[in-house]
Amino acid sequence: MRRLLSGLWSLLRFIWRWCWGALVLGLVVGAFYLGVQSEGGFAFTQEQAAAPPPPAEAGPSVKAPELTLPNAAVARAGIRTGRVIRAPAVHEVRMVGMLEVDETRLEHITAWTNGRVEAQPVSITGEQVTAGSTLVALYSPELLRAHQELLEGKAAVRALDASASEFMRERAHARLEGGREKLRQLGLSEAGIARLEAASSAQEVFEIPSQMGGTVLEVLVRSGDHVKTGQRMYMVADLSELWLQLTAYESDLSWLRYGQTVRFEVESFPGRSFTGTIAFIHPVVDEQSRSVPVRVNVHNAELELYPGMFARATALAQVDAEGEVIAPNYSGRWICPMHPEVVADSPSTCQRCGMALLSAEDLGYSSAKDSLPPLLVPAGAVLTEKQVGVVYLAAADSLQTTFRGRRVQLGPQVGDHYLVYSGLEVGDEVVVAGTFKVDSELQIRGLPSMMNLPYAAVPRRFQVDMATLEALRPVFAAYLSCTRRWPWTTSPRPAKPAPSWRWPSRRRL
Repeated sequence: MRRLLSGLWSLLRFIWRWCWGALVLGLVVGAFYLGVQSEGGFAFTQEQAAAPPPPAEAGPSVKAPELTLPNAAVARAGIRTGRVIRAPAVHEVRMVGMLEVDETRLEHITAWTNGRVEAQPVSITGEQVTAGSTLVALYSPELLRAHQELLEGKAAVRALDASASEFMRERAHARLEGGREKLRQLGLSEAGIARLEAASSAQEVFEIPSQMGGTVLEVLVRSGDHVKTGQRMYMVADLSELWLQLTAYESDLSWLRYGQTVRFEVESFPGRSFTGTIAFIHPVVDEQSRSVPVRVNVHNAELELYPGMFARATALAQVDAEGEVIAPNYSGRWICPMHPEVVADSPSTCQRCGMALLSAEDLGYSSAKDSLPPLLVPAGAVLTEKQVGVVYLAAADSLQTTFRGRRVQLGPQVGDHYLVYSGLEVGDEVVVAGTFKVDSELQIRGLPSMMNLPYAAVPRRFQVDMATLEALRPVFAAYLSCTRRWPWTTSPRPAKPAPSWRWPSRRRL
């Protein structure tokens, strides 16, 4: 049994050693092969690196595949052709989202001082209010004292006569201005202060107006409630402008730009389309959903749209011949980075926020001046292989049609067409329906097809000079040395004579 185990152990050592050797040899050969293919040979010295690569053998020129069919067979197979055109291309990006309140048109009415709600002219959610209309009447001892000080200061100024000294005049006017400033600190407007100053006696109840017109979204107090400084009482929003918060996939971000027009539909108005303008694209991608929030400004002057409505939107991106997004209406113009609806013909500042306007190119648009429309081929005409495709050109006469394969360099897919960077010209007639049938017929006849493209770039065979082979000599020497060592140490394998075999004893049997 001991000798059996010893034999198994020797076999395992043998297998382990040669596995490591095969792995090292595979890595060496693979690195050599990849290096030769990518660089045309390894460069180990500066002289070798500066030297030109050895001449490569060009692959044999192979004619593009051709297939000739009678016109009757073409008709029975349902093969149809179309022409390559140059026309404007618009890519559609579909998104979904929800309408929300414009945060810049949202106002919270809060209490500027402690008090008690005495009257509440607006007490129902959804009421329409105008700027300056009274929302609530508040009794506040602090406001009452401030009003009394204002009237006392006014009386002191009126009591001044011609014999009053300059010091007394300054003191009386400072007292009056101090009363006004105290009322300003308590949230009263200049018109409200003037109205209180014209009163003959101090009033106990003060009206709190709305600073903007809009719709009351929240009523948080009721008549008789006691409020504290800073407590929120109302929320008013102007719904004539809304935000549409959309969700765009990561793969669609290259088509979206600031200021693009977005069309959307809601369930409340089937068949009717609304428009908006992209005002913000979030700079961070959500790690879980791989999506990005996109905010769209929506004009809602008729108040037909409500916050909370679900919307299906489509952004239209027009592209040029290079596949870049363009906007002819923004070409040579300047846009506000905060308000996309503010557009000017020359550099200036925004009339709403005062920010400097940016050019359309700074916002990611390609210049549309003197740019040709893109070259388009129907998507059904292309057998794609990454960004390289194969199309079959058709040349027909009165009896038969000849199909010739050609490789083309493709751009992005825009709708039902592909952008073509090279390989085709305007007016080329290509197969748009039945492309797979043509390709399959070529395979059946043993001709080159999509599966084996000889008219592609044929791989070249490289020659390796003697300097490269000499540089690889230490690598092979290290491999051969590795096969003569123990797999887990760096010491040479100890020499051991082969054991002599003998019959096992009867006791061991």
